[in-house]
Amino acid sequence: REESGAINLARLLSPAGPGAAAESAGAAAKAEAAPEKAKDESVEAATDKGMNETAQAGTEAQDPDADKITDPAAQLPEKQAGTDQPSPFELNVYALEIGSGVVEFEDKSLAQPFQTRLSPVNVKLENLAVGKSITGKYSMDLETGAKEKIASSGEFSVMPVSAAGQLALSDVKISRYAPYYSQFAKIDAAPEGALSLKAEFQIKEADSGVGGSVTLPQFLVRSLSLTDSQSGEKMADLPEIKISGTRVDLSKRTVSTGTVKIENGHLFVKRAKDGSLNLTRGLAQDIAGTSEPAEEKASTSE
Repeated sequence: REESGAINLARLLSPAGPGAAAESAGAAAKAEAAPEKAKDESVEAATDKGMNETAQAGTEAQDPDADKITDPAAQLPEKQAGTDQPSPFELNVYALEIGSGVVEFEDKSLAQPFQTRLSPVNVKLENLAVGKSITGKYSMDLETGAKEKIASSGEFSVMPVSAAGQLALSDVKISRYAPYYSQFAKIDAAPEGALSLKAEFQIKEADSGVGGSVTLPQFLVRSLSLTDSQSGEKMADLPEIKISGTRVDLSKRTVSTGTVKIENGHLFVKRAKDGSLNLTRGLAQDIAGTSEPAEEKASTSE
């Protein structure tokens, strides 16, 4: 992913090569010639129209029953007058499997670029049908360079977009993804912190965007230690966090949490002279990654 957000693989689908410039030049020449051509065609059409109207007037004067003449095309059988749209070409694949693949991923659109290697990548598609829509079943599993594991399986459809299945993440190292969350929170996570989860999802295309729901029967965080990236002060030591029975409604944009259990948690809370808390200063970042000092906020509110 480039700094502009563009994906390099998308360039494979764009026109390129020596003929592209020639085609562009030809298109420009046609565009310049179009007004003159349209003008000539307009004059010619007006001349032809005048001649046809004169001839038609003479014919109607000679034949009083001319208005009873109908268009022959209108008298043709319906199946000859119209043309049926051909059905799209359909492709059915019983099974398609990719084994031991490798994906080198790099994201340069972030303030701090992120990169990782996915290997092995195993993907299997079954009962793949390509026609007016694309439907099928899938299963996949992969491992990152940090020994994180991702597995998912289910069914999918394109046009309209929908998917249903299961997702499992194991031992995802939280600190590795600091380039993504550091723009929202000035917090550093210890390398030992990891999360695992199991989720069931039903996603479908809706008028308002994406609809459906995601259910997390199990969400587990272990060895989570957080420090303020600006001051270096420790904020929390959370050996284990268990969350169960969470449901996310994508249509209503709501999150319902069942049970949250924290074992042997230790929070380091400090209140500054201006009344701000150290735990909130690290999180008080807007989407752009900036924040106002507490003194400026206080004077603005007055």
